[in-house]
Amino acid sequence: MDKVMGLYEDVVGPRFKKMISEFEYALKQMKDENWAQISGRVIRRAWSLSYAKGFFSWAGKTSVKIWNWARKKKEAYSADFNGEKSRDLELAKEKLEQGKEWALETGRAAQEMITDKEKRDEAVGKAKEFIQGVKEGAKETALNLKETVSNLSGSGRKQVFAESLLYGLTFMGSFLVLGGGTDLEGGAPDMDMMAGRMINSRSGLKYHRNILSHTIVLALGVEFFLRVLFSISAEIHRYLPGEHDPLWDEFRRIGENVEKYMVSGAYFGIGMHLLKDSNLWQNGFASRTKAFVGLPAMADNAHQAVLGANGVFAGVLSAAVLQEKADNK
Repeated sequence: MDKVMGLYEDVVGPRFKKMISEFEYALKQMKDENWAQISGRVIRRAWSLSYAKGFFSWAGKTSVKIWNWARKKKEAYSADFNGEKSRDLELAKEKLEQGKEWALETGRAAQEMITDKEKRDEAVGKAKEFIQGVKEGAKETALNLKETVSNLSGSGRKQVFAESLLYGLTFMGSFLVLGGGTDLEGGAPDMDMMAGRMINSRSGLKYHRNILSHTIVLALGVEFFLRVLFSISAEIHRYLPGEHDPLWDEFRRIGENVEKYMVSGAYFGIGMHLLKDSNLWQNGFASRTKAFVGLPAMADNAHQAVLGANGVFAGVLSAAVLQEKADNK
């Protein structure tokens, strides 16, 4: 015990104190800096890394296109003040009829897919082929990792193992906390009930399953929040003394990967929560599910489709995040 204490006092203690002083130096430098510039860098980094950037850019452009289309149609209809049917109106009705026919054909095809055993088996076969491909890819990745680790020295292997364990625990922790635990109940999506009670509802059910808490919008918001937190840590590293302890650089490198796995776990957890809420994997489209609040009346299948599609989208983004290369943006 005395040897351990002696080692701490002679080696660990002084280094730890030095790192604390470097951390305090960085905070002091940030305090004296222009906070508007620091905040701008933090927001820009978080926004550039977040998938919210692409999503809201697409949503904004699409909204503008819809608005311009509606405005032009309104002008065309208003110009026809004599009651005569304009060519635009005829075309609109024609497109509407085509849309109805397309919807009916889509519905028939979906119904045929469900009832036709041959086509259903074909779809299941393709799904199994996809899953088999994923398994083979994972197996190949594991073999490549094993080969890489076997070529490392003893200390290198320990480092790879420790970091892999850290990243795995980060992913699982983010998945469980934000997804709602092993039963996928609670988590980030169901905080809408807590928010509802804080506003004006006794039970919070009035706000449960709204379009903000049970769609990809929530996952994008969570990602942006996490990106901001890690961007703040990047700023602290930026203001460290020029001759700082190399352990800070190692923390920064590992932190970039922790950020990636935490964001991926968040997407995966929220996506799995939405898929469970859709009740699709339990009972399929024939089952019922709690409807969204604040949306026009729709069939249960429509609510299931929205929840399921958003869950799948979140899962896709979870995989996409893991493909990112860590960098110091």
